[in-house]
Amino acid sequence: MKMMMKMLSIVVKILRTKSSLSLHNHCYNEYYKDKLF
Repeated sequence: MKMMMKMLSIVVKILRTKSSLSLHNHCYNEYYKDKLF
């Protein structure tokens, strides 16, 4: 359960960062696509 909460907070943090840096959204998306897939 604790792990889930940790993951959620990290995801929220990432999403907030992405929305505040909307200019860089595309770069972030490409970067994460590279890392994850």
